[in-house]
Amino acid sequence: MALAAAGRGGTRLFDVATGRLLLRIQAGDVTSGLAFSPNGGRLAVSNIDRLLYPHVTDNVCVVDIEYDRGIQTERGLSSPIEKVAFSPDDRLLAALSHESRLGVWDRVKNHLLHVFDAPQAAWVDNAAFAFSPDNRQLAYSGSGMTTGEVKLWEIESGKEVGTWRIPPGLNNIIAFPSQDK
Repeated sequence: MALAAAGRGGTRLFDVATGRLLLRIQAGDVTSGLAFSPNGGRLAVSNIDRLLYPHVTDNVCVVDIEYDRGIQTERGLSSPIEKVAFSPDDRLLAALSHESRLGVWDRVKNHLLHVFDAPQAAWVDNAAFAFSPDNRQLAYSGSGMTTGEVKLWEIESGKEVGTWRIPPGLNNIIAFPSQDK
């Protein structure tokens, strides 16, 4: 079993049983998000590169945790990335930028599918997003100073499915039930 830890100075992957450092990823100045794919074979790392590369505004690196694999960078958002997540089938990757925009990449075809304008969050690090268990929808929850909002998009078409108002909160959480529910 592996454990990923990050902050300033890059990301490190450790073997939990031995404590041995398995991998060091220097993909940016400050790591803002980590997400393992459901099968554990990939690690998405989002970074804020303000000190080293002030002209680079978005940076999500996907690392294949397999022998003879490398790092792939996904681009398409215009501000630093705060959070990242893989879809349950490991085919899609989503990232939330500081501008409350959600990028969705198709990992199989290796291209950006959509950039969704999510409701502006007062604190984007407290916003939340999740893929549906069937990988067909993406939900977002974020709060401003006076109101909160949940949005749901269909991934294939990019169409907005619905919007719901919620009370403002300091930390938003969102989840779908399992696919069989």
